Amino acid sequence: MKNADPIESRSGPVPPRPSRRAPGSAQVPRFALYGEAASPGQEMLHIEEVWSRSSLYHWEIDAHLHQGLYQILWVRQGQVSVLLDESHQSVAGPAAIVIPPGVVHGFRFEPGTDGLVLTLSARFLVEGEFQSVGEAFRALFAGPAVVRFEAGEAPMQRLDALLRELAAEFMLPGNANSPVPLWLARALVWRLAQACDRPGAAVRRPGPGARPARAPARAAPGAVHALPAAGRAAFPRALVA
Repeated sequence: MKNADPIESRSGPVPPRPSRRAPGSAQVPRFALYGEAASPGQEMLHIEEVWSRSSLYHWEIDAHLHQGLYQILWVRQGQVSVLLDESHQSVAGPAAIVIPPGVVHGFRFEPGTDGLVLTLSARFLVEGEFQSVGEAFRALFAGPAVVRFEAGEAPMQRLDALLRELAAEFMLPGNANSPVPLWLARALVWRLAQACDRPGAAVRRPGPGARPARAPARAAPGAVHALPAAGRAAFPRALVA
């Protein structure tokens, strides 16, 4: 697996905004990470700060989707306007936004919003002797969801600690073959699924009904394509199989 490069300065030229859907068109842009071309069958584990990408686009991420990739947006502090398929809502941190593959999503962040975005393919979670994690994964990603937390409550603190540690491990130099990011990602999915299932959990799944989590494709892994040179240095590389 390839490891991450450190996030560099936010200064420098702003990369061009990815193409939006043409008026009246049913086509929605598909990306690996926002603004980066998707590769068929790619397998990925990636985490980054909200500001590292959204601030380059004036804190607005246009509607797009991912094929075969699952995302968790963790809003630690701040406000974000969220699009999930046909649902629009305003979300204040702390909250987790769960995005299965194929769900059209977009965000307008309050400038300075503090949070993390985790992107991963199912293979990293459901292969091997991890049946219980696979069950938690399927339950969590049964459909798009917004999970709200009270600041300081125990489930929120556990999730935030896991995400912080995952981001720190992901950024360590020379950590390409470390299993720790994978362990932490599995723990995070387990904990978030558990938090969704707790009594009184503030979970909203927009839309007419939940969709089943898709099984991971077994296509050959592909590389993640880079942004144009103007924006390339701002983002760490994903861990790819």
